Amino acid sequence: MSLLTLDVQLPRNASGNLPQLLNGSANDVISWNLLYSDPQSSYFRIELLGHTRAADVESRILEGCPQARVKIKDDSAAPEALLHTTPRSLDFRRAFHRTSPEFVEDAAGSIGSRADARKLTGIENRALLLSDGSMFQVRQKALLGMERDAYLICKFTEHEALPLLLETRNEEEFIRNSLALAGNASVVRLSMLQRHMAAAVVDRMQEQLECPLIHAEQVESASILAAIVRNAGHFHQTELGGKNVGLIGLSPAMCGLAELLRRMGAVKVYGIDTDYSVASRFEREGGIATSLDFALERCDFLIIAPQTPVLIDSKRLKEGQIVLSFTASTLDTASQEKQPERYHYCQEPHPIYAAPGLMASVFRYGIDSVGAEAALRLAEVLIERCGDNRFLPLPSEALIQAQVQALAPLGKSR
Repeated sequence: MSLLTLDVQLPRNASGNLPQLLNGSANDVISWNLLYSDPQSSYFRIELLGHTRAADVESRILEGCPQARVKIKDDSAAPEALLHTTPRSLDFRRAFHRTSPEFVEDAAGSIGSRADARKLTGIENRALLLSDGSMFQVRQKALLGMERDAYLICKFTEHEALPLLLETRNEEEFIRNSLALAGNASVVRLSMLQRHMAAAVVDRMQEQLECPLIHAEQVESASILAAIVRNAGHFHQTELGGKNVGLIGLSPAMCGLAELLRRMGAVKVYGIDTDYSVASRFEREGGIATSLDFALERCDFLIIAPQTPVLIDSKRLKEGQIVLSFTASTLDTASQEKQPERYHYCQEPHPIYAAPGLMASVFRYGIDSVGAEAALRLAEVLIERCGDNRFLPLPSEALIQAQVQALAPLGKSR
């Protein structure tokens, strides 16, 4: 993964072609600024996040516009800790007072019940990020993902996020330990659970928890995917309403996506997965389990979930069919010279597009139920603020605040 900063000079008559020059770079645009413009040239500064090398990005721009001048800086950094749990800056006397036994005793005297404990400042402003890492072969990988999510929540909201990886042997033990820890925060967020058990774990915990519960994939990831599907249709001047959609790989995020697509007007949502138990639950929730052959023949949109090994013969794609693949190398193009224009490779959803806005809203408005309605409102903001260049808008604090405002009707302001 690389972070590239581009300084680009283009002739004035070619500056409008810059989005097309970047579209094939397989990078996400995270900022775009026009620095200066004169009668002869326009000067841009652009930040790209992705896997394409700087030399390849420069070659693509010069291939499309030989008169361009390009300077690229690679700002990628070595992995380092994102979260730093350091005390707030207090002078010695205040720190001595706040940590004295008398102060702690006075604070404890205000706690009348377990519910009252959630009103303590430390607990009231804290979110607990939990996972058992069963989604991955190496479970510790989940801790890196939760640390990333916690960093985003801490940076773009006024609240704390504490990531914890639970080394549990089974579903029952994970639920029991999670419920035992839940009293240490006012919001619990689950992520990166094994897909065949994730929905059942969330259902059972919701019945017993006294605080809001967020299933990251079912709500956050699904909202981002829904916005990408809707914006991809708009990019190709195709409406989602009245269309059939096929989902290849029924992960929790894709199951959440199915509900959102139905709310957005899709007539039928088909699901393809080799796991019978996952496909069975998908049908109980309103989807239609089917085969890949059927989906290729009947669906107007096809979405391939992340980490889903599948190979689609380009000759079998229908005219006008839009395919969004979140897994690399899913198209067999042996019989074609180039990739079909409606077949897009997309990067996995970045949590910055949903996690901070959702978490800030749950804290601010006291939202108790975080489900499909919240996911739909998050997606609508991403749809409304997106331009024609990419399938998602540029991430920004203004985008996060727009999502917070969109979620306001779901709760009562604290």
